[in-house]
Amino acid sequence: MIFFFLYRNFVDDNDAVWRHFETLTFKNVQTMADAKMNLCKSISGQVGPNLFSKKPNGGVTVKSMPAWNGSLKEDVMRQDACFGALGRLASPMKRVLRVSCPPDNKGVKCNAKFLKINKSDIVTATRRYPEREFNPKAKPEEVFETVVDFSRLLVSYGRLLKGKVTVTLDRAARKLQFNQEANVVDGADCYADDKAYAVVFDTTNEYCLLVTLRERGESGSTSTALDEEYDLDNLAIYTFMTTRSGKQTSTSQYLTPGEE
Repeated sequence: MIFFFLYRNFVDDNDAVWRHFETLTFKNVQTMADAKMNLCKSISGQVGPNLFSKKPNGGVTVKSMPAWNGSLKEDVMRQDACFGALGRLASPMKRVLRVSCPPDNKGVKCNAKFLKINKSDIVTATRRYPEREFNPKAKPEEVFETVVDFSRLLVSYGRLLKGKVTVTLDRAARKLQFNQEANVVDGADCYADDKAYAVVFDTTNEYCLLVTLRERGESGSTSTALDEEYDLDNLAIYTFMTTRSGKQTSTSQYLTPGEE
């Protein structure tokens, strides 16, 4: 401040010099502001109580998040337990989801897309110890036991025409046979070279198998053997179609196996 005062008095009779000094000072402040703005543009996600989100035009929006005291209401915790159960399924299914839930042009990744296409109402959450008083600070999985209705679970979602696939189980040989019919429909969202897939999920051990079937324009059967570790009484089987490029998918179908 003393330097500023002396300098102002020194150049008081020279307005041109003073204006030059002001211009330099403004440029320094502007440079600092630009640097801070560039730093803000590089931030994403939650930082402290603020949530930073990048906009398509390169800008950044900041949303203040409410403080959380570690407590949840019972209905909110029940909902969290349901979504948590779906989220845990994404891990054993990760190899399948790379094919059945390809990332979209908005940058939504496979696991997030899987959670988006499934509603929490396909999961039933019940209190593990209903006789105990509800603890709002406990973890959802500690309070609730969850059961997934695998017949309603979706492993893919899209407008592509569904395939025609059935499955039979040979318990003695521990084999699944998928029978496929050609179904190219003029005017429908489909192509003769669409690829058909099957998903075999062991709900007991959480093993997941992706089986490549035939193209949409073909008819025939495809067999796959199951290891001894697979629980044949608890298999969730699905089928879905993708375009040849893998960018588009059909909505998956749950298959109930017939037995030989």
